[in-house]
Amino acid sequence: MHAWKLCAAIAFATCASGAMSGSMAGTQDGGPPARDRDGLPVAEHFDRAELEQAMALGSGALRGVMGVSNREGFGGLLGRIVHGRQVALAAHEWVLLLPMTAHLQDWHARNSREGVIEREVRLHPEAWRFAGRSRTDADGNFSFDGLRPGRYLVLSSFIVPFRGTRTSLTGEYLYEYEYAGLGVGNYRARPVTRVERFSDAMGAQVGEVVEIREGAVTTFAPPSLALY
Repeated sequence: MHAWKLCAAIAFATCASGAMSGSMAGTQDGGPPARDRDGLPVAEHFDRAELEQAMALGSGALRGVMGVSNREGFGGLLGRIVHGRQVALAAHEWVLLLPMTAHLQDWHARNSREGVIEREVRLHPEAWRFAGRSRTDADGNFSFDGLRPGRYLVLSSFIVPFRGTRTSLTGEYLYEYEYAGLGVGNYRARPVTRVERFSDAMGAQVGEVVEIREGAVTTFAPPSLALY
């Protein structure tokens, strides 16, 4: 069972130890700063009381597989077949879960592009302290328990390995002569190309909204995104 935990402001990198108990400690409530310390805008409508209420224990649960498939048919993903699709799984990676409060809704609406989090607008630093976290196993499985009903944002950032081929010019040419009769003919020059196999990786950032119901288990499936 994965309990809610208090996460640090940089949620994809670090997380404070210890599960949440009775009361929250932190700074005084107030309006979010217009800009964070990096000069990026901060989402509006931060309300700690709303987040604390969303953190109360419930009977809902979330089970899923974190990973990604390519909507554009990008070949060569080094993954497995999940529900008939080739999926690059996020093995041993962190999955974050945040209740969709007004602050989160504003942040997600201003930041997301087809499920991908751009992070051009930041969350209030205190908001990350309310994020639940779960670490995936080798097959990308993760779970959250004790959730109240409502909408939640599932976040994860991981590396997607892939293989492919590239074609390049060698600088050489293949000359062909086509005889047309009576000493007349045509020369054609075709560039010589070389095909190489390669391996590489790209970063994927998933941001999907799920609906949790009281006493029910919600299933999360790897989303299909436009990978570049």
